[in-house]
Order: sequence, then C-alpha cells, then structure tokens
Amino acid sequence: MDLCLIFELAKTVISNKFDLVLHRPQDFQTHIMKPWFGAVWGDLTTLPSSKKSSQTVSIIDALQSCISKFVNGEYTTGLFLTKADYSQDWFIQCLQYPHVIIKSSPINQTDQYGDRKPESHATYILFYLGTNPSLFCASFCQVGFIPGINSWSAVITNEVHQPLYDEKSNVSSNYHSNSQSSTLMSEEDPPLSVGDDGFDFSHWTNNLS
Repeated sequence: MDLCLIFELAKTVISNKFDLVLHRPQDFQTHIMKPWFGAVWGDLTTLPSSKKSSQTVSIIDALQSCISKFVNGEYTTGLFLTKADYSQDWFIQCLQYPHVIIKSSPINQTDQYGDRKPESHATYILFYLGTNPSLFCASFCQVGFIPGINSWSAVITNEVHQPLYDEKSNVSSNYHSNSQSSTLMSEEDPPLSVGDDGFDFSHWTNNLS
C-alpha cells in the first residue's frame, strides 16, 4: 500500500488541506481529549488493539473518539485508515460507514537467518465520515473495492429465487434468462433511497444518528 498516494487522494475529498492530521500514536494521545475541527485525517494502523498504559491510546479509544466527535458536530469530514481485522467488533463498526478496501501488494519478509518467509498480505480499509460519499467513492474506486460501486452489493427482495446450481440437472441456472420472478431485482422493485448528490447512503447516515 502506498500511504502517500492514499493520503493525497484523501485530500481530493476535502479542500486539499486537512485541519487536523493524526499520523502517529502520539498525535492521538495529544488530541483525543481536545476538540477536533474541520477536516480530519487519522492513521489508526499503528495503534495497539488494547490499552497498555495510561499513556497509550488504543484503537478502540481512537475509533470511539472519531465517531462520537463527528456525531457531536466537532468536525465536518473525517477519513480514517485502519488494518482489516474481521474478528474484532471495533473493525466491524468501521464497515458500517462508507469505506474502500484498499488493494495491497504482498509483503516480503525474512526470518532471523535471512531466509525468505512465505509472502503475506496486509489488508487495509479507509472509511469516511462526512456528507459527500459520492466524491469519496469517485476518488478511491480506482485503488480499491467499494461495496455497491465496484464490488458486489446485496439487493434484498421478497421473491423466491431458483438456486444458482441445479443438482438434478447438473446445470447452472441463469437468473436473467428465466422469468421475471427469478431475476435478482425486477423493474417493479422500489427505487433505492438517495441523498442530495444522487448517491444512496441512507443506511450509512442512519448509523450516525
């Protein structure tokens, strides 16, 4: 992951300048109890998952501050980078807001003897708190995967669909070649709720209330 590229793209979502930049654990320690304002950038990737001392800000503490300060109107826009950890409740909370899963390259590692270890991947997401998710999506869709934009997004209907695979005939079924009742979404389905900029973010906005 090119952090400099991500940071520069993040500036295109705002007015090209962040009012508060939180890059290091010390930055969070200094500002977590102070008011935030304007546009905020936060790198949560270096924070520990648990509080180790009174002088340490954990990722849970930082995330709680990021969201609560936004909900309370302390700042207007925030972009926050974190490593993906689907086993943690705090990370699942990040997925409730507009986010991009950033494409990453393998990390080459060597052991203490200089031998190469198997390549490992670190997955990152950047989530957005603000009122212009369309601009966020436009800025980051080329460097990652955004649900509903360039990766799959669920459409829930009340229809009963045929299975993708018919065990009896040993043939994969085709939703779109069958009748309208077997399509994923019919023309009669109600339109999605959209915001002022035409982008559907009602479920994200609801999480902020």
